[in-house]
Amino acid sequence: MYDLLARTSTVHVSDLDLLDKWARASEVATPVAFKFAKMPVSNVIRLSITLKLPLAFFRSIEQLSGNDPTYSDTAPTAQQVRLWQRLSSTLSHFEALKKLDLWLDHNEPQCWVVVNERSTLDLLLTQLSARPNLDVTITLPMLHPKYEENERHYIDETISQNINVHRALRSKKHAVTDAEGRIEIVEWNDFPTMYNSYGAHSLDLATIVERERKGWKEGRDMETEFREGREACWVWYP
Repeated sequence: MYDLLARTSTVHVSDLDLLDKWARASEVATPVAFKFAKMPVSNVIRLSITLKLPLAFFRSIEQLSGNDPTYSDTAPTAQQVRLWQRLSSTLSHFEALKKLDLWLDHNEPQCWVVVNERSTLDLLLTQLSARPNLDVTITLPMLHPKYEENERHYIDETISQNINVHRALRSKKHAVTDAEGRIEIVEWNDFPTMYNSYGAHSLDLATIVERERKGWKEGRDMETEFREGREACWVWYP
């Protein structure tokens, strides 16, 4: 049964530690502790990895890539960083893999654009591009045109023939724990600002993204325009 699942299903994983243990279990002949490892790694055809990691994780990766002396391998995210650094080695155990989907986000309200995508992904993508028979899709949140930078982000760039970067909407609502340990739901309006707004309800996402990006490139403050337009609607439609 496990072999059939490996060959016919998309296997979804949302934890780096589990993925690492599963792959390493294929190196030993003795029985392993968790049932998931019974699925033969070497026969998996399609793998989907979904990771929503602390923002501190991405900042640690950036510090490491820049040889920042302030980085500490005792930080709470250090284990995740080590697992991420050997992800390519982990994926090498998936010998039959034909399709890999990797979805990344951080778990705080700040815009995604604060993440250095290149320091996070450059090494991994270089390694994956050496597997031309592997179709890779990297799904990242949309970039805010006001803050995106070529040296930090993948902007209108083809990675390689077998790797594509796809941009997705980021949730506007986030669960935040306050100083007293209580969970509060906060809303942070990431790009595109007008999505799901009253004035744009009849427009598709691609049109909204194109219009907002064009406005920012022209030097207009689209967030201010959106806020002023919304306030005007509140005056006319109380």
